[in-house]
Amino acid sequence: MRFSIVYKLSLSTVLLVLVSVGVVGGVFYTKTMELLVEIALEDIAVEINNAGRRLQEHIKGQGEDILFLYNAPPVQGLLRAQNTGNYDKQGKSTHKQWAQRLELIFTAFLESKPSYLKLRFIDKQGQEIVVVGREGDKIVALSNERLQNKAHRTYMRDTLMLPAGEIYLSSINLNREHGKVSEPHQEVLRSATPVYDDRNGEVAGIVLITAEIGHTLFDIQNDIQDVGSTIYITNDHGGYLLHPDASKTYGFDLGKRYRIQEDIPQLARMFLPDNQQLNFILRPEDTDGQNVMNFTLIALDPDRPERFIAVGITQLYSNIEEKQIGVLGNVLRLSLVLAVAVMLLAIVFAYRVSRPIKQITQVIEDYANQRETTAVMPVNHSDEIGVLARSYEALIRQVELGRKDLEEVNSGLEVIVAERTRELESSELYQRSIVENIVDGLVTIDDKGIVTSFNPAAVKIFGYQPDEVIGNNIKMLMPDPYQSEHDGYLDDYHKTNEKKIIGIGREVEGQCKDGSTFPMDLAVNEVDIDDTHFFIGIVRNITERKQSERAMVEAKELAEKNNQMKSEFLNMMSHELRTPLTVIIGYLPLLKNEATMPEPAMVADIAQDMDSAGKHLLALINDVLDLSKIEAGKMSLRCEEIPLRPFTEDFLNNLRVSTNAKGVSLICEADEGVLYADPVRLKQILINLVGNAIKFTHHGSVTVSVRKVDGGAEFKVIDTGSGMPEEDLPFIFDKFHQIDSSSTRNIGGTGLGLSITKQLIELHGGEVTVMSKPGEGAVFTFTILNQEMDQNG
Repeated sequence: MRFSIVYKLSLSTVLLVLVSVGVVGGVFYTKTMELLVEIALEDIAVEINNAGRRLQEHIKGQGEDILFLYNAPPVQGLLRAQNTGNYDKQGKSTHKQWAQRLELIFTAFLESKPSYLKLRFIDKQGQEIVVVGREGDKIVALSNERLQNKAHRTYMRDTLMLPAGEIYLSSINLNREHGKVSEPHQEVLRSATPVYDDRNGEVAGIVLITAEIGHTLFDIQNDIQDVGSTIYITNDHGGYLLHPDASKTYGFDLGKRYRIQEDIPQLARMFLPDNQQLNFILRPEDTDGQNVMNFTLIALDPDRPERFIAVGITQLYSNIEEKQIGVLGNVLRLSLVLAVAVMLLAIVFAYRVSRPIKQITQVIEDYANQRETTAVMPVNHSDEIGVLARSYEALIRQVELGRKDLEEVNSGLEVIVAERTRELESSELYQRSIVENIVDGLVTIDDKGIVTSFNPAAVKIFGYQPDEVIGNNIKMLMPDPYQSEHDGYLDDYHKTNEKKIIGIGREVEGQCKDGSTFPMDLAVNEVDIDDTHFFIGIVRNITERKQSERAMVEAKELAEKNNQMKSEFLNMMSHELRTPLTVIIGYLPLLKNEATMPEPAMVADIAQDMDSAGKHLLALINDVLDLSKIEAGKMSLRCEEIPLRPFTEDFLNNLRVSTNAKGVSLICEADEGVLYADPVRLKQILINLVGNAIKFTHHGSVTVSVRKVDGGAEFKVIDTGSGMPEEDLPFIFDKFHQIDSSSTRNIGGTGLGLSITKQLIELHGGEVTVMSKPGEGAVFTFTILNQEMDQNG
């Protein structure tokens, strides 16, 4: 069924009025009820605060009383008497007399304060000194044998930590005597203050008031209790001080766990340490849908906001609703009459407005379906509808003219668009092929340094995929300091137009996705296209080139160093070879000519000198030959079992003559055990290391330590000689290296001994290390591993 616009508009208007009235009525009802709930909750909060002030006044008065008792003269008199043999010279009273006076003061207080249950003066060890309390209808001062030690009580420990004049306030709980809850139950609140000895200013004890607080809590309940309401009071942990179910009251003191935050989880935040909110309101939608709840925190101690009680009242939501049903009923009836009147007016208005629109619609529909129309355009109307009708007639005329022109233009435009599309596609494909196949990385960024393109070569260089880089700052491809300086460089360039990289190119460092850095060539150009300003960067990884350059420099430095060391070695060898040869050649003419033949005693000395020179010459030649064998791989080991301690002692005994002459002692520290190695080469190693130690030690000792280890033995040669600079230690095992050419030449040596020693140790599968400082001697440590049987020559 097709309805006319008159029918639709009239129906829509009626529905709109009904919906509006319903929505407004519903909102009005809801808001009114919310307002009534707010007013009820505010009234409850006022009642709770008024009752809370009574509790705070009670606590304030209790604090004033505890400070009065702290300043009572018997308190200081007791302290003085207690520390001077039970007699106070200043007050001319005994300890017992002061105690009796304090008992009288405590008794007077209890008589004037019906809510006070007990007053105590306790020393710092927790021992009660004076206690006066209620027993039934009587006020009794406890005798000495009834006094207790309270050191274990929380109030004792916490009060002793307070400065003078501060007041400790306990939680509200049930009174206990001798560790058990008193029967019948008494709700108490304890106030205490530390007592400081006037003579030395040190804490000496506390004064404590135990007050009955239950009547005050019931007064609060009676003041704010109302028909249909329920009251809850909790401590600052959520434990019930007052609950409709009496079995839950003071459950925390009776070994039971009843807490309001478990019964009403919405209140859990009220007991959090960082809570600053004093008033909590729960509406029906927050709870069981029936009650409105108001919970207010009442501070017990203004200086400690974490100490409070929570007072809560619940009211039936239905009680609040009943109070306003009559008012809301009158409002709803008035709204209904108003709605009917508005609907009638809306129907009349809808008809007058929609009829000319229907005429326009009929004409448009007939034109769209290319048929003759019987409807008349309301062009004579003077309002917007008339303007619309006249405009539409003019539009129809223009559409007819435009249709003809459009058909002509459209046919030519299709041909132009097709040709232009083919050209753009070809150009874009050509440019993309160049960018994607270029060997160097190509990255474009905008004025802010944001990456806008990232070609495949850049992916290979940096390790990032395009979607990981595009849209991010180019700084992610740079290590520091380039990363932190990049934004400043762009800002400076925009301000000064001074180019530091653009159009110049330079060598910088790049940073890969894995965090590693590499050297690269960077060329940057600036481009403007269609009012778009951007930068094109071309990067090339030059790691291999830099490595080649570095290798060439290192090879050149090594060659120069080897040439220098070789020259020094040749000069040294020339000197070392010439010295023994000069001795031999110098003595030979004397021995060849009978006329010049010296005396037999002198001949023996000459023979000794020639023998020493020959052995020195032979040692030089053997060093060179050994080095040649090792480097040629022709050095082999002849291994056998070596008893470590005898071998080391025999070796050192052969050297003691020369060391004793120098005044240097040889010390042997060798384990028992056997090493399977080449004894000749092991002795050669020790000769080189111990010989060097003796050469450079002019007083003190040379110690050879041998320790059996898994798979072999560890040797240490320790001397107290001149030592070596730390900068020379990495090079002392290099061929031809001598620490100090002049001093070494004076002592003698080829510079090959330590190099041969290191290679002989490594031939045994071991390694050698050295520690030394100038003037503090040296420690050479090396290991020799047991050799396999097939290495025995």
